[in-house]
Parts: sequence; structure tokens; C-alpha cells
Amino acid sequence: KDMTNIIAQVSGEDSEEKAKKADIAASFQEVAIRHLEDRTKRALVWAKEECPEVRHLVLSGGVASNLEVRRRLDQLAQDAGMELQCPPIRLCTDNGAMVAWAGIV
Repeated sequence: KDMTNIIAQVSGEDSEEKAKKADIAASFQEVAIRHLEDRTKRALVWAKEECPEVRHLVLSGGVASNLEVRRRLDQLAQDAGMELQCPPIRLCTDNGAMVAWAGIV
């Protein structure tokens, strides 16, 4: 048996149940990221109209540790002629560190 099946047996879940949970999690992530993209896109349009000299989009907080969120918001920022700024991933779980990092950017 492969390692996945062994782990599934030890945890009491079969691989089909694990696959269903993974599908649900992936679907939720996709919907959540699309929502972030839509809201961010509107915010970037507003920011460019209100303050054309804005050049950076800052992503911080726990969500900044998600590599897919970073990738997709980086694309939005580039499309808007901006640069995405994110704290190092190791700082994304410490709220105090994230606030300090955002303050120096």
C-alpha cells in the first residue's frame, strides 16, 4: 500500500473521504480567492482614480501566507501598473510582526 492509504487507515478515513475533503477545501479556496480578486480589483481602480501616484498594493495578515493568493493578487497589481508588497511568509503568522512590517513599507 502507498503511504497515503496507510495514513488514511491510521486516521480512520479512507482515501475517498480524504479526496472529498480536499475537493471541498480546494473549491472553497478558489471561491475565496475570486472574491479577494474582485474586491481588490475594484479597490485598485478606486485608488488609481483617487491617488494616481499609488504604486504599491500591500498584502499582509495570515492570508498573505497563501501562495496562490499572493500569485493572483500580484497579477492584479501588475495589471494595474503596481507592485505587490508582502511580508516574508515567516512573519505572516505573527500579527505584531506583520503590523510592524506594514508600517515600514
